[in-house]
Amino acid sequence: MSKFTPGTYYAAGMQVCVDTPKGRAELATVCDTSEYVRKVEADANLRLFVAAPELLAACQKVVAEWSGIYELRHSPTIRAARAAIAKATGDKP
Repeated sequence: MSKFTPGTYYAAGMQVCVDTPKGRAELATVCDTSEYVRKVEADANLRLFVAAPELLAACQKVVAEWSGIYELRHSPTIRAARAAIAKATGDKP
């Protein structure tokens, strides 16, 4: 698994950014000028990108804590969380 850039992601304009020891890193630009993407969609996309590291960590925590409970180990929620983690990390589910 490749590591993503650590830190708290935030939006600066339409940029997804994170502060690093070398300064602000602009990780991605969310397009808001396309004829296919409205501004409200672009803003929603930006919020999702910014929340991605926290969503990944939350899924990992849910799987770690709930997988030990026999009744939940193979629940649809745990399967969905494992699939999301695999998609984010490039690992197999």
